[in-house]
Amino acid sequence: MPPGHNRGMARAVRTGDEQDVFTGWRKLYKYTQRAGACKRVKRRANRRDRREAKLAVRQAGTAPDPRA
Repeated sequence: MPPGHNRGMARAVRTGDEQDVFTGWRKLYKYTQRAGACKRVKRRANRRDRREAKLAVRQAGTAPDPRA
């Protein structure tokens, strides 16, 4: 059983790289120990999350007031 297997996921992972980085498997894989490997995957996932949230706000038709 991988480390952290019984914990729930805070976000839905979409790719194998995200599965490796956002779970306890990160400590077992060699490529995730390289400098910047996890950061690159997390940046890509966060960018996708922000883009989906922006699209959801646009589709709802109510953009929050940036001055508030």
